[in-house]
Amino acid sequence: MTRLLPKELVGGETQHIGLTADQAEALANAQAALLDDIRFEYLKVSAETDFFGVPLFPVSDARIPKTRTPFSLEFPIGCVAAVAVRGTNYTWMARRARTVASQALRVLRAALGGHTSIDDHQVRFRLGGAYAFDEQLSGWRRPEDAADELTLSGDLVEFVLEQPVARLPNGPTNDIQRKADLALQWMERAVFATEPLVALLYLFFALEGLLGDKSEKLKAHGLAFRQAMLSHAVTGSFSHPNETYFLYDQVRSGAVHGEEAPEVSWRIVHNFAGDVRRTLSQYLVYADSENLKRRGRLLKALDEHPDRPDLVAWLRQNAAAAWSEVLGAEDREDPLDGVSSP
Repeated sequence: MTRLLPKELVGGETQHIGLTADQAEALANAQAALLDDIRFEYLKVSAETDFFGVPLFPVSDARIPKTRTPFSLEFPIGCVAAVAVRGTNYTWMARRARTVASQALRVLRAALGGHTSIDDHQVRFRLGGAYAFDEQLSGWRRPEDAADELTLSGDLVEFVLEQPVARLPNGPTNDIQRKADLALQWMERAVFATEPLVALLYLFFALEGLLGDKSEKLKAHGLAFRQAMLSHAVTGSFSHPNETYFLYDQVRSGAVHGEEAPEVSWRIVHNFAGDVRRTLSQYLVYADSENLKRRGRLLKALDEHPDRPDLVAWLRQNAAAAWSEVLGAEDREDPLDGVSSP
């Protein structure tokens, strides 16, 4: 929850603002209030509804708009969902209608799944990308699982071969490589995920496979601290650990433990994916430079790194609010000892 302030607000200087948990909750409540008010529809990115009664029309139904634009009724389209919406912006209205229809199909899949003669493959129906309000007004939404063309030029091949991950063998030969391979598999699942929350969870599984310690009580702090320590050890610098800490504490933990997780955007996921890719590269570089073959020894080397006190001091000065649980004991030489790996 640390963000760069617009320079025009701070006299052209570079300044950041950090939000405490209470401030972040107040911000989320303000955003929710705006999203629920259609007078501020131009600010909306999505909307939620508890309405499940969505009619499904056959493609031959006369009430379906006859339009020549991308609203196609050809196979594999099997029916049309009709959702009543109102508002002042057609784009946001279409998105709200999609949310309602998606929930209806979600409930339908769950209910049909209890029928003994219906296979799971038969409930893989999902919404198409096209929508229409009338015969003159229609549109199309790019599917989340759509792929773009990429040509592997000589320069790209050379770039790939220069990356630390390219030196991984086809079959892992030690613990470091096995954990890196596991992280790659989770990262691949994140690439193909069609929902940002699912992609974010997969990325956290990858990061935890590299730097996590399941014995820690304060897992968010330990993971974020170790990621920053690794970056410093390899590059001499690090990104603010609050990003990883807040995403783990507020999103990952809530989703995994059956709570309602906050909504995350694809922008957040893409940024975090970049962080995880860099961590994987740094993990491999550090293991190679220190001749480490087991992940446990790598974690121990990070937890006992000679620059660890400097990072602790930096956190005291720059992120004390978010790290108060582990930075509260001023008389302890290293207040993060409680989240160190054995």
